[in-house]
Amino acid sequence: MTSKGRVVFIKVFYSLSEFDLRRSWRKGSTTITFTGAYRYQSPAAIQLDFGFNKDHRPDYKQIVFGLNITDDRHVPISYQLFNGNQADVNTHIPNWDSLCNFLANEDFFYIADSKLCSEDNMYHIDKNGGKVITIMPKNRKEVSAFYERLRHGEEIEWQPAYSKEHSRKKGQMITYQTYSEERSWEGYYNLGTFQQQGKTRLQHSNKTDF
Repeated sequence: MTSKGRVVFIKVFYSLSEFDLRRSWRKGSTTITFTGAYRYQSPAAIQLDFGFNKDHRPDYKQIVFGLNITDDRHVPISYQLFNGNQADVNTHIPNWDSLCNFLANEDFFYIADSKLCSEDNMYHIDKNGGKVITIMPKNRKEVSAFYERLRHGEEIEWQPAYSKEHSRKKGQMITYQTYSEERSWEGYYNLGTFQQQGKTRLQHSNKTDF
């Protein structure tokens, strides 16, 4: 670890301990776009390559940048760089493993978008004692089945979760409610999350009591 790396490590570790920020982490990723051919790259370096470009420029090469932050989104914890053709779904296992090594335990909630919701990712984290919260992709059968129940007017027993002020609409609150579904065959819970604005999304959680 470089001297600069040690300074960052000490500051992050102090923030986590002092303000009790160890319970849950969010992981996000984006792409960094490069212009030019870059034909001669060092084999030891992160490789610029074509991939799913979030700047909507598939004609440009890129690298994938992943960032871990605390659940309140105020404290950055660590980052990782991946080759430009790396799919987001394949970044979660090495990222979760690195977080466990950094924290020296796996007793935290790992929160990420729908790319986390794959059998390999969920199984790896659950097998190693981790806990996850993620959004279930819309093409999953559980999502279409749940929406079908709503369309048919089925009464859903929503449970109040928490409320927070809208980040863009001053004075307006967003209220979240949850619905705990039966476990899937893999042993995971499905949690429907309802926003006050009327949007319904399914979230996926591993074997955890809420």
